[in-house]
Amino acid sequence: MVYNSDLCMNCNREDTCDFESDEAVVRFENAFHDIKTPLSTIMYVAQMMREGMFNRAELLSHAERLKNSSELILSIIDSTASVFNERRQACTERQNMTEFMQQLIENNDSEALQKDIHIYFECDTADVMYNFDKLKLKRIVTNLLSNALKFTPYGGEIELSLKEKQRYIEIRVTDSGPGVPEEELGHIFERYVTKSDGNVKGQGIGLSIVKELTDQMNGVVKIKNRKDSNGLEAILTLPKYRYGDC
Repeated sequence: MVYNSDLCMNCNREDTCDFESDEAVVRFENAFHDIKTPLSTIMYVAQMMREGMFNRAELLSHAERLKNSSELILSIIDSTASVFNERRQACTERQNMTEFMQQLIENNDSEALQKDIHIYFECDTADVMYNFDKLKLKRIVTNLLSNALKFTPYGGEIELSLKEKQRYIEIRVTDSGPGVPEEELGHIFERYVTKSDGNVKGQGIGLSIVKELTDQMNGVVKIKNRKDSNGLEAILTLPKYRYGDC
């Protein structure tokens, strides 16, 4: 596990960091991190369009992806701007989570295609209707998928599963990467701490955002090594009761 001191410019020591405690800076840092994925999608689709890689039907589909990515960027900006106003309140509405998860996979498939990675989706019911904060959950799952894509090797596989339990919703993101040494798992949600893997560069921010947003949704997130094979498994559980309907 590596502490990324480059991201903490006002620090002389790793354990004393006024820079990190500044809420405004942390929020902007989170936003800059989360905007990278939809921006990458926009750049990839734009490049493919420029090279004439899509037929008319595909253009309509990818135009929708550009719209979704742009809306996510605007939502992140609007949410981050609230640091200068009042804290953003939880705002949930009843939506089809099955369709929502499928859309998130489509939003991340440009990076998957570049590494020849296949993302599988598994759901025990066709339509899981659930009250949830769309922006928060989108940022959580996008970060988990982005992390999985980052560490899964070329030609690997990722599985996103959605299960409806009696009292909670369970979302799992499983990758086929190298996993994490057991002694490092206890620090995996700490800010500015990255995996000690010299082949993959990270800022150590994404999973700390996942933990923060999950706590705000009254959920629990755990990450563990897979027992059956190489890779990590992220398990997100969210309560089914309403916690902030619009």
